[in-house]
Amino acid sequence: MPTPDQLAHLRDLLAQHCGIRVETTKLDGLSADLAAAALSAGLSFDEFCRRLAAERVFGRSQAWDALIPLVTNNESHFFRQLPQLRVLQETLLPDLVARAGGRRIRVLSAPCATGEEAFTLAILAEEKLLLKAGDALKIIGADVDHAALEVAVQARYGHSALRAVSPDALARYFGEDSAGWRLRARIRDRVTFRQVNLLAPHKTWPDFGGFDAILCRDLLIYCDPPKQAQIISNLAAALNPGGFLLLGHSESVGEGESRLRIHTTRDTVYYERVAP
Repeated sequence: MPTPDQLAHLRDLLAQHCGIRVETTKLDGLSADLAAAALSAGLSFDEFCRRLAAERVFGRSQAWDALIPLVTNNESHFFRQLPQLRVLQETLLPDLVARAGGRRIRVLSAPCATGEEAFTLAILAEEKLLLKAGDALKIIGADVDHAALEVAVQARYGHSALRAVSPDALARYFGEDSAGWRLRARIRDRVTFRQVNLLAPHKTWPDFGGFDAILCRDLLIYCDPPKQAQIISNLAAALNPGGFLLLGHSESVGEGESRLRIHTTRDTVYYERVAP
């Protein structure tokens, strides 16, 4: 089992490389799972920590792929924080489409967990008839957790994830099989998933940059202030001028990011990327 010093080292690695703030007491409760993760990689726990420190490229590290699912919270559901999403659907996305002049709109959901938010965006866009023009809108879901992304790609969900979906929407956008409810192909095909660490420079993100809207909701609350600032800086850099950033209700950009202008509505707060 990991020693207290090893758990403290692991806590520091998570904060440094992922921006994830995990209390040592929580890690202590995961000791058996953490030991099993090291064992599954064929490593002692010291070797496991050294591998984590050395392998910073997510998607290519067995050690990180074993660790991340143990310390992240992937609980989500469709139509979460719906009033904010309605502002995106009714105001922001139509504005972006009108300004695009036929160019494809790119939207990022990060962290996307098991895909509920990214697919919700595709559903809302179809409801608004924004998908009628073929490839007018492309949605990318990004997360550091490889295991969560594997679930997202399958696009199959149970009752907990679907608890806010109306019976009419369930019938329109999902088909039922023996393993649950799966999104119909026309919605699945609108979303692409990528494994990305939002702390890494945005230019290193695969297929990333040039976004017209980014949703990054309820990630910053798990990060310390320096990591929050680093993530916000990366997101601002990844937005096109005139693009929009939406955060969680208890999150804000702060005062140090001059590239983002705040907008306040009755239902939400969002940020616009100003021109250089």
